[in-house]
Amino acid sequence: MRLENSVKNIKYNIISQVICLVVQFVSRTFFIKILGNEYLGITGIFNSILTLLSLADMGILTVVVYSMYEPLADKNENKLKMLINEYRKIYNRIALIVFILGICFVPFLHLFTKNTINISNIEFIFILYLLNTITSYLFVYKISIINADQKNYIVSVIEQVFNIITNIVMIFVLLVTHNFILYLMVQTMFTIISNIYLSKKAEKMYPFIKKTKGYNLDIMEKEKIKKDTFAMMFHKIGGVIVSGTDNLVLFLMVGLEEVGIYSNYVLIISYIKKFASQYFKSITASLGNLNAKSSKEYSFLIFKKVFFGNFWIYIFCAICLYFLLNPFIEIWIGKEFVFNNSIVFAIVLAFYVDGMRQTVLCFREAMGIFYQDRFKPIIESILNVVISIVLTKQFGIIGIALGTMFSMLLTCIWVEPYVLFKYGFSLKVRIYFKIFLKYVLMGIFTFFITLLANQFIIGNSVFKFLCRLIVTIIVSNLTIIILNFKTEEFKYFSDIIKNLLKL
Repeated sequence: MRLENSVKNIKYNIISQVICLVVQFVSRTFFIKILGNEYLGITGIFNSILTLLSLADMGILTVVVYSMYEPLADKNENKLKMLINEYRKIYNRIALIVFILGICFVPFLHLFTKNTINISNIEFIFILYLLNTITSYLFVYKISIINADQKNYIVSVIEQVFNIITNIVMIFVLLVTHNFILYLMVQTMFTIISNIYLSKKAEKMYPFIKKTKGYNLDIMEKEKIKKDTFAMMFHKIGGVIVSGTDNLVLFLMVGLEEVGIYSNYVLIISYIKKFASQYFKSITASLGNLNAKSSKEYSFLIFKKVFFGNFWIYIFCAICLYFLLNPFIEIWIGKEFVFNNSIVFAIVLAFYVDGMRQTVLCFREAMGIFYQDRFKPIIESILNVVISIVLTKQFGIIGIALGTMFSMLLTCIWVEPYVLFKYGFSLKVRIYFKIFLKYVLMGIFTFFITLLANQFIIGNSVFKFLCRLIVTIIVSNLTIIILNFKTEEFKYFSDIIKNLLKL
């Protein structure tokens, strides 16, 4: 049943992400052509600011979902009512805090938008972004129960239907009015509607969550939630600083137009991350159910199989990004939006290093291991900001990607598996690093084989792009298959793929 739910989640999530990718690229193209690079830069800056403001939620959503695994497995409706009621109160407070922080930030917007002389109503634009952000906080406590119950595909399908409708309407508004404010108002309106719909869907699937008032957790359970939330607060702070400061550092040290160009690369990679993350997003609830019911030894066997899938997905995506990113952007919006290959290599390498952490993070979340490495994200974020500033000052845009990568190598790559293997599996972490090193060497070999195959394709026409795409897909995957086809991990992952094609 767990595998069936995971496969169903993966299938629907992948399909919805592909549709989302196409729709958002069309929307982005119209945005750039109609409004220009300056508005693109503002979008990147405001998203970074709101990412920083989202620190107020302290990463509690991860704690929310984890706390529901056991009562869902035991069909304990009373416990679920208590949890829903507690999280409702917490998220209402978070929405209020983020709104107040956002309003307090308005007088200081000029410090981040000093070069945007052609954009008026900056304050109102920011408030629209703010409203779009806080809306989700008012409904997420109900929607989270669907994800925790291994039915993430339902949320994914509904979100993407609304995403398609939203982007179509936004494109229409841009074509007719060329008005950025109306464009944002449409986005905010549909965010509210989609969240209300998902909330009602959760109530229909789990009728008992309609009446949760009066169901309160005892003091011990509240203390456990506070402890996990406190630990997740550090993880959230670190993650937000790492992901939310790149645009700000780039803007302050290089300029707004570069932020706009860089944001196109970030956008594409974020889509690929969303696509790749469906593998983990779809199985996390099943792993939570597994760890609630199975032994550590069996959980570790599943970890090895999931980790192989992690390697295959991310080395394939990284290789495709390196060989196809620049040609695609040149065909999509023009050569003036393209970075040189060294910058692209650094960006893709940071993507791959981050991607190879995902199995560890997935199991950590499923096992509820939040407290033991709570200070790691703070150290990582400080290193990221300092290294990014130093390297950006010295080398320009490439310093941003290198700063992110080096901060992860100095902290995440060894701390996270150490904590998981010690507290989750009760095993020595050297077991993990042997597997990790094997995949690193295998990844390097696969990259160079694909590089040799691509040497014969020169030029960036649409035909050459399609040739490079086909060669990259075939050569990289064929190399991985030849190197691994006899392993148990390969059999497990190939079974998932076969089941995806059947369902």
